[in-house]
Amino acid sequence: MARIRARRSAIKVTLKPSGEGRPGVVAAGHGGGNSEALRFERRRAPRHAESGAFTAMFNDDQGRIGLTSVELVDFSSGGLGLRSASRLEPGMTVTLWSPGTALPWRSGVVVRTTNERDGEVRAGLRVFTRSRAA
Repeated sequence: MARIRARRSAIKVTLKPSGEGRPGVVAAGHGGGNSEALRFERRRAPRHAESGAFTAMFNDDQGRIGLTSVELVDFSSGGLGLRSASRLEPGMTVTLWSPGTALPWRSGVVVRTTNERDGEVRAGLRVFTRSRAA
């Protein structure tokens, strides 16, 4: 009997090798064999790996404001992937500045976060669209 175990947005499956002409069986679990995590992709645009350091100002609806350094991990047409030592939470507004500049580079809202093993936070930022001048 196959069991499928879902955790957040990942399903862990174990692939059993086919034997004697019979097709392979896909089963879930933590057993031996080849296993991969399959992710449900919700993005509308592909991500591109990137790196860079920025200063970020963040605030939430409860009035919490902070200033921190963040690392750019990846980007797409609709958002940015960031790493931060500060606690970023979904719903926070984040504004990014390049080092040595007075004007902000991008602003957006945190839509998801993941705690990394090293204690940092990985955050997905949906960037606000810029209005075009008439």
